[in-house]
Amino acid sequence: MFAQVYVNLGVTKLDHPFTYGIPKELEDAVKPGSRVVVPMHGRKLRGFVITVEDECTIDKDKVKDIVSAEAPKSGEGEMFALAGFIRERYGGTLGQALSVVFPSTANAAVKTYKVVRRTGDIDSALTELLSKKRHSKYAEKLFSILQKNEIFLWDDLRQDYDIPSDVIRKAEKQGLVSVEKRTHLRNPFENMKGLTQERPQISLNEDQRAVLDDFLKNKPKVSLIHGVTGSGKTLLYIAMIEQVLKEKKQAIVLIPEIALTLQNILRFYRFFGDKVSYVNSRMNASLKNEQLERARAGEVSVMIGPRSALFTPFKNLGLIIVDEEHETSYVSGKPPRYHAVEAAVERGRLCGAQVVLGSATPSVSSTPMP
Repeated sequence: MFAQVYVNLGVTKLDHPFTYGIPKELEDAVKPGSRVVVPMHGRKLRGFVITVEDECTIDKDKVKDIVSAEAPKSGEGEMFALAGFIRERYGGTLGQALSVVFPSTANAAVKTYKVVRRTGDIDSALTELLSKKRHSKYAEKLFSILQKNEIFLWDDLRQDYDIPSDVIRKAEKQGLVSVEKRTHLRNPFENMKGLTQERPQISLNEDQRAVLDDFLKNKPKVSLIHGVTGSGKTLLYIAMIEQVLKEKKQAIVLIPEIALTLQNILRFYRFFGDKVSYVNSRMNASLKNEQLERARAGEVSVMIGPRSALFTPFKNLGLIIVDEEHETSYVSGKPPRYHAVEAAVERGRLCGAQVVLGSATPSVSSTPMP
């Protein structure tokens, strides 16, 4: 089998996929959307699989094999289609479009830690161990500890109990424990919880209720909320999000960077608590990436942020809200110069999510003709 692999070389003339062979051991991992490492001109470069094919049109003897592959994560097929839309509509290279949809923060380090979990019959193992005249005191200590609790941090066993790593690994080979790597994903609200208040009640006026009823009953694919500043658009957004979350779906709220203040973010947090996260330009790459991973893992259901938040990898996206949709900051200043409002509508179409635009002064393109 063969794969068409796109490698972003930053050269317009080479903005096309290259053919690589798929080793038998990687056949299950190599699919459209897989991230792969391929050999090219004496180097090993990262790329994306565009298509998988049974045959190739070039000399098979000249085709090199993929070195390693990571199966695509949930929802990435939809994001590839969105990258194709951005490239087709706004120009630029496929690499530029992919860098927008799969931001470079995806390569930022995420903190991990290891845990040791009891998986076997520790009681019998300890009894057998103690029956021997000569046995490992460290293994005896490890088994005794694991009798008390099922899970321990690797670092605690190593540092607090002074158990050598080879003793833990031997127990793992015996099937008595498993060593699992886990990811520590930080919550940007951890230090703000003292600023929040008790969850307020959602109380809508007659006009707001009419808009919400239309949203729920007719489920328009794209709708515009035209309301002056202070008319209650944010409360209406919150009511819509609440309904979407009841359906086990997720929501994205785009807010212009200039309006992305702590006060605005906390309004959503007071209603939805730790189901909410946010990204902004002031976050470092590692913390941004952790928020995207929290969304992918299902830890959060509402993501707030500027135009880049549109590409949050939710698995079951139900609603995209674009507040102040007339703002020029929704247009990217560098290639591909995509318009986040148009990209939001396209992502909504691809995944079946409703798109709600809000503004006190709607843009001409968003205002329905009389």
